[in-house]
Amino acid sequence: MSTNWKKAQIQIARLHAKIPNIRKDTLQKLTTILAKNHGTVVIEDLNVKTLELHS
Repeated sequence: MSTNWKKAQIQIARLHAKIPNIRKDTLQKLTTILAKNHGTVVIEDLNVKTLELHS
């Protein structure tokens, strides 16, 4: 395999490694904003399939 192909594979791997870090950073920033601006935060886990069947 050529040197340029190997370089391209390394660049792609680096980009794929950055994606989870970007998601994690964004989520942490969002939760920090919510926690600072609201006294109480409530999260509800809904079963969407069940809701669609009963509608």
